[in-house]
Amino acid sequence: MKMVKKTLKIIGIILLCVLTLAVVFAIVMSIIHTVSTSREKGELADAGYINTVTVNGKNLNYNAYGNKGGEHVIVTISGLGVNDYGIMSHYVTDSLSDNNYIINIDREGYGFSEDSFEEQTVEHI
Repeated sequence: MKMVKKTLKIIGIILLCVLTLAVVFAIVMSIIHTVSTSREKGELADAGYINTVTVNGKNLNYNAYGNKGGEHVIVTISGLGVNDYGIMSHYVTDSLSDNNYIINIDREGYGFSEDSFEEQTVEHI
């Protein structure tokens, strides 16, 4: 019986150590994530990807580039679960920017736009 108690005690200590390591790991990763996100957000703002405008009480992010006096103004809006739309859309729209002005909008809950708890209907968007 003493052997079983001793074995259970050792298993308990091992599990407690593993749990402690997991909690410490989670805390360290959370701190690293917060610092990295803040740094990256600053870099994106410096590069012109983060600009906010208030619409109906919500802060929406947009980025604009290209030829302001060009033939067209092309406005795109995020969706389909692409959270970094303003950055990723450059792959598609950069080739149009010589003759056009491009505006990429992160709708509510996407990119650096403020989140919304309203139903995301076509009319609302």
